[in-house]
Amino acid sequence: MKRNKFSVDQIIRILAEAETAGNSVASVVRKYGIVEQTKCRFRQKYRGFSASETKRLKALEEENARLKRILAEKEKEEVFNRYIFFKSKKRHMQDILEYSMQLMFILGRHLSL
Repeated sequence: MKRNKFSVDQIIRILAEAETAGNSVASVVRKYGIVEQTKCRFRQKYRGFSASETKRLKALEEENARLKRILAEKEKEEVFNRYIFFKSKKRHMQDILEYSMQLMFILGRHLSL
């Protein structure tokens, strides 16, 4: 995923500059080399935030991503462990079946004698 070339502080400044009465949106957009869609997306995401709030939001988003990775890793481990458990249980059942078949064969031979 492409990283943003503007920091959160820069985005807040761009939005504040675009909101001031003396500046037109087109001139601000041209000055920073972005399209109006990008400015609208910035405004949609960061409207009403101060710089400290956006830093906190960024930290929370990073922590959320880290926790999601941890959860995915734990779920992967659980699926793997379940697979190993059922595979070993199946193996154990096969061993029991083979052992009982051997017992039946031995008992059958002794009973026929």
